Amino acid sequence: MSALFSAWMSGGPPNPYPLGWMRRAWAHMSFAGAVVFLGWGAFLTIRRFPSPGRLACALLLVGLLLVAAPYGGRFILIDWCLDEGGRWNAEAIQCDKDE
Repeated sequence: MSALFSAWMSGGPPNPYPLGWMRRAWAHMSFAGAVVFLGWGAFLTIRRFPSPGRLACALLLVGLLLVAAPYGGRFILIDWCLDEGGRWNAEAIQCDKDE
């Protein structure tokens, strides 16, 4: 629900941070996808214990990548912002540049 609300806020009512709301929506969608893949992978691992198989391992790997993606993306955005001489606004999830 949080991802849907964030996506609605990014394009719905006027607000000062539409880009931040969209980034928040994508992060929450990534976490939701991670829960699905990690749950499916865990189910297959438990069902086929002690040898989980390739599919279970692949599902777990995709789930872990989906968990890490928002954090990695945020790190890259902050680094880019600071390299460009801006100031990272954590509340807005965007770069503030004084021009």
